[in-house]
Amino acid sequence: MGELRLPGGQTTGAVLIGDVVHKPAAPSAATVHALLRHLEDAGFDGAPRRYWMKSRQA
Repeated sequence: MGELRLPGGQTTGAVLIGDVVHKPAAPSAATVHALLRHLEDAGFDGAPRRYWMKSRQA
């Protein structure tokens, strides 16, 4: 399964692997994920979900 670079937008380094977009985490990622977890815990099911976080070596 190869990587397809996704140029443009406001994200640098996004790639498509299979049917999942992978992109570097922003400095605010921990705060955003805490907010999304809070919304999910409150019963809101319309927020996006992340599959996982992993580090990638370039």
